[in-house]
Amino acid sequence: MKLKVTFSDFLVGMPAGMLIFISTLLFTTLLGRLLSGITFAGRDWLALPVLAFNAFVVGLLARLLRPYHGLGTALAAGIVGMLIFLGLRLTAGAENHYNPVIFGLPGLVAIPIFCMLGAWWMGRQRMGKGA
Repeated sequence: MKLKVTFSDFLVGMPAGMLIFISTLLFTTLLGRLLSGITFAGRDWLALPVLAFNAFVVGLLARLLRPYHGLGTALAAGIVGMLIFLGLRLTAGAENHYNPVIFGLPGLVAIPIFCMLGAWWMGRQRMGKGA
């Protein structure tokens, strides 16, 4: 299957990229509330699996709703989500304390990769192992 990204993929991918952003903020806030009394060194890294899972689910949904254009839509959603996180990172002042993991390089790389992985996996499950 060829990966061909069209303008319509970006139109569908814009709400999907925003869904990655909103769901990541929601679930990391809930996770932070649950772990509010616990302090440890790697606490910022707990948000990365949440971000990866959200991007994976959005990729699944993109392929489920658009079976033939799902890979392009998932890539567009990953790029839009990555641009949202990057835009917030670049416009943040020094007084804002964003999570350096999800707004940094690991999060920016994980979003399109896990979106594409989710879309690829859904296509493989729907069309059989040869897809």
